[in-house]
Amino acid sequence: MVFSEFEPRFPAVLPQPLQAGYKIESVDASRSFETDSGITRRRSVYRSAPRKATVTWKLNQAQLDALDEFFEVALEGGALAFAIDLYGVGPGLRTAHAKFTEPYQVSVIDIGLYSVSANLWILRSVAFEGRNIIGPAVQDTTNVGWDGADSYTTTAP
Repeated sequence: MVFSEFEPRFPAVLPQPLQAGYKIESVDASRSFETDSGITRRRSVYRSAPRKATVTWKLNQAQLDALDEFFEVALEGGALAFAIDLYGVGPGLRTAHAKFTEPYQVSVIDIGLYSVSANLWILRSVAFEGRNIIGPAVQDTTNVGWDGADSYTTTAP
């Protein structure tokens, strides 16, 4: 997947998030609701469930100013999604389509040094784009058989 050239990109002058405290959580893709007959049913809320990432940066004053300008101007106060390189959205460092869930929080570490934490929705990732996650043996069951050896084979008609 190629992100739009018009989509804001996380500034290259800012460092990668710190590994300490970095986590990515799955979001429940379905919700329960009770019908008139009293039966509880579950329905999908998302076609592709986003994931929630908690990230932290250690920034100096110039980097904090760059992040603030990026958030306020390029993302229109955090309303727009952006492209960012993150670990944990596939093997190694991968580009993800993300959005701030709320404004980031800043705490002072020392004079001119800040700890910035934020929660991001990971909307989609390049890691799984065009990749066959299920596999052909599960997707095409028309002529599935055992070939007599230790492997399972499929033959498409």
